[in-house]
Amino acid sequence: MYLCLDQASKHTAYTVSRENGELARYGIIAHEEKDSEQRLFLMVQDIKKIIKKEKPTLVVFEDIQLQQKNVIVYKCLARLQGMIIYTLKEMDVNYVCVPPATWKSHVGIVKGKRDEQKRLSIIKAEETYGISVDGNDDLADVLNINTYARDIILKGNKK
Repeated sequence: MYLCLDQASKHTAYTVSRENGELARYGIIAHEEKDSEQRLFLMVQDIKKIIKKEKPTLVVFEDIQLQQKNVIVYKCLARLQGMIIYTLKEMDVNYVCVPPATWKSHVGIVKGKRDEQKRLSIIKAEETYGISVDGNDDLADVLNINTYARDIILKGNKK
């Protein structure tokens, strides 16, 4: 099994897939607590539960990128990423941190502003997996990260 994550400050989307790339399950971990440190702590606890249940051999997650207009969110995502890496190290689970441009390029999202990229991500995920993400771009992104993991990382063809 492998686990993919698209982490955000309040919602983290995830997929669990079999080694052959078959999607086993997917979902959203959501926490709305006002205290960001508590929210991130709870998010990581939920990720830990998934890891304990599914026992993935690899976790693939999106790297963070600086949004010039929102340094506070960047810092929050940096903290979350550090907590996830610490947890994975503590649990002895291998991981790959994928830059957004890398997985987006792999699935054909190569241009456009943020809203256009979100729209394209939804289209690609729904076409690839034959499911509706109901306009949820976080879920679409993690499904596309899953495609990248299946096609590139698990086949040993990492770009």
